[in-house]
Amino acid sequence: MCGIYAVRGVDAGPKVLAGLQRLEYRGYDSWGVAVTNSDRLQLEKHVGRIGQVKALELPAGELAIGHTRWATHGGITEANAHPHLAASGAFAVVHNGVAENHQELKTELMATGYSFLSQTDTEVIVAMLEVSMVNLQQREISMSVFQTVMKKISGRNTVVLITKTGELWAFRAGSPLIIAKGEDVVVLSSDVVSASIETTSYAALDNQQLLRIDTEGQVSAFELETLEPLSLVFSEFDETAVAIGMEGFSDFMSKEIHEQGKVLHHVMDQEIGDWQQLRTYLKEADAVYTVAAGSASYAAGQLAFYLRQAGIFVTELKAYEAKSYQHFWNHKTVCIALSQSGETADTNEVVEWMKAAGATIISLVNMNGSTLQSLSNLRFGLQVGPEIGVASTKALTGMMAWARAVSLFMSEEEMVDIKNKVATFEQSLATWIESSDERLKIRKLAEEFRSTQQLFILGRGQLYYPALESALKLKEISYVHAEAFSGGELKHGVLALIEEGTPVLCLVTNDDEQANMNNSMSEIKARGGVVIGVSAQPNTIFDRWIEVPATLDFAAVASIIPAQLLTYELAQLKGLDADKPRNLAKSVTVK
Repeated sequence: MCGIYAVRGVDAGPKVLAGLQRLEYRGYDSWGVAVTNSDRLQLEKHVGRIGQVKALELPAGELAIGHTRWATHGGITEANAHPHLAASGAFAVVHNGVAENHQELKTELMATGYSFLSQTDTEVIVAMLEVSMVNLQQREISMSVFQTVMKKISGRNTVVLITKTGELWAFRAGSPLIIAKGEDVVVLSSDVVSASIETTSYAALDNQQLLRIDTEGQVSAFELETLEPLSLVFSEFDETAVAIGMEGFSDFMSKEIHEQGKVLHHVMDQEIGDWQQLRTYLKEADAVYTVAAGSASYAAGQLAFYLRQAGIFVTELKAYEAKSYQHFWNHKTVCIALSQSGETADTNEVVEWMKAAGATIISLVNMNGSTLQSLSNLRFGLQVGPEIGVASTKALTGMMAWARAVSLFMSEEEMVDIKNKVATFEQSLATWIESSDERLKIRKLAEEFRSTQQLFILGRGQLYYPALESALKLKEISYVHAEAFSGGELKHGVLALIEEGTPVLCLVTNDDEQANMNNSMSEIKARGGVVIGVSAQPNTIFDRWIEVPATLDFAAVASIIPAQLLTYELAQLKGLDADKPRNLAKSVTVK
C-alpha cells in the first residue's frame, strides 16, 4: 500500500506520473506530484484514481517526486495527500509507513508554535526537518539534519524528499525502496516492476540506510547510525519477471487466472542444492514454523499440513498473531515465511524477531530485491511473474504448488519425478482453464447467486485451506459475505446458518476425507441448502457440479480456481473493478 516514485532526468514530471500509474495496483485513495522548477517546488495533488489523467498541470522539470497514498492518519483529502511541502518551500516530502511516535512529536512541535495544515503523521516529519534546520543553523537539508530527524522517527518508515535546489534525499526503515539507473535517468520506486520501464539496472536500499542524489546527479548511500559510506550493488532486470502487459485481456485478474496454466512449473526452477539445504534444515530443527499473512497464510497453512503428513511437526503462525510464541524461538528453530511481495509488514516483523532469536529463515517470495529475501538464510523465488491484481491468484497457487513439492521432496521422492508431476498437472490445468463448458457453468452460477449476500465454503483435510482462500476471494472481489469452515465444524454450530436456498461450495477430492464430506453435504441438503460440488468426480449429492482436473497431489490448487472465476464473474455482473477492490492494497507495508 502507498507508492513512491521519483525521477531525476529529462521530463521528470511526466515520468513520475507514468510511474505512479504503474504503482496503482498497490492500493491508494489520493495521489500527488512535486516538481523542481526554476529554484522552486510546484505541487499537484488529487483525490481518487490516476488512470484517467493524461498530463500534469506542472512543468516537466528535471527532478520530480510522486506518491500514491492509502489513508492511515487523516481522511482522504487533498490536504492529506502527499507530497507535503515545507512551510519555507525548501523541500517536499513523501512517506510510506507509520511514524509511531508522531503524536508525541506533534505535541512537542505545536508547543513551539508550529502550525499544521494536515492530519497526517508525514507532516510531522516535515516539521521536524524544518525545526532541525533552524536548530542546526542550516539553510538547506544537510546530512546532519536528515540523519538527526530520521533517527527520531519510530516504526517502519520510508521517507523521500526533493529540494528546490535540486537534491534528493531518501531513508528506508521497512517499506521498500528501489534505486534504478538508465541512460541519463535515475529512478527511486517502491518496487522493481514499476521502475523497470525507464531503467536497465537496480539496487535495493536496505533498512536503516540513507541515500543522497546531489545536484550533479551523483548517488551516495550511507548507514544511518554511523554515516559509513555504502557501495550499492546493481543488478540487471529480468525482463520476464517485470513484464506487466495486459496481453489482450481486459484486466489483470483474468490474465493472471489464465496464467496459472503456464507458470506453476517455474516454482520448481530452484537449485538442487537449495532443495537439499531445505531438507537438512527441516530435519535438524527442533521446531519448525510457517509464517505469513493474508492469502499467503493459507499457503503457509497448507505447507504445514503437507509437512506434518511427511512426518515433520510444523506449527503455522498467522503473522499478526505470532507474538505469544516468542519465548519458543532459538537457534534450533526454522521459520518458513511466504509472501508475494516480500514486503508484508506483519510477516517481516515476525521474521525479524525470529532472526534476532537465532532462528534460520527460509523464504518463498515472488519479488526480487525484497526485504524478506534480505532477511533470509535460504531464498526460494516463486517466479510466476508480476502479479498486479490486488487479490492474489497465480502467486497463491504457485505457493500451494511449491508447498506440495516440498512435502514430496521431504518424503524422499526424486526431484525429476516431482517436476514431472507439476508439469503434468499444469498441462491439465491449462486445458481446464480454457474449457468453455466449465467457464459457462461458473458464469451461470454467478448469475444464479448474483443477489446472494451469504455463501459458505466447506473443505476438509487437504482442502480446508483452499476453502479459506476461496472465501477470501469472494469477499475481496465480489463483496459477498463468504465464510469457510472445515466440514467437521458443520455440526458444531455452522448448521444453524443453513436454510432453504443457502449456497454452499463444497470442495471434495478422492481421499480419506471424502466419506466425511459426503456426510456433511447430505446434512446441508437435508436442510434445503444448495450443494455446489467442486470435484474431479461427480456425486449424486451435488445440486451443481464444477468439474476440476483429476489430481490427488495438487487437489488443493485445482480446488481454488473455481472460486477465483466465480468471484470474477460476480464482479463483472455487479460492475466492480476486479483488479482494485475497495479499501484493499496489494502490498501491505504497514501493520
